[in-house]
Amino acid sequence: MPVMDGFKATQEIRRYLSAAPGNIRQPLIAALTAYTTESFEELSLLAGMNRFLTKPLSIEKLKEVMIEAGLPV
Repeated sequence: MPVMDGFKATQEIRRYLSAAPGNIRQPLIAALTAYTTESFEELSLLAGMNRFLTKPLSIEKLKEVMIEAGLPV
């Protein structure tokens, strides 16, 4: 992304929604990357992402994440 990376974007989304008035539900944020290192997964989760997915992404894995989050499949 030209202005900020996914880590920073996730942190900003979490910060903004935490400070917003009312009870706003935090969205599911999943990293989708070709990087498969353990450290990259750890950085993603520390940034506030809920899940870490690697490419190539299968429909089955995407459905699994959506079901876990309570989203319609």
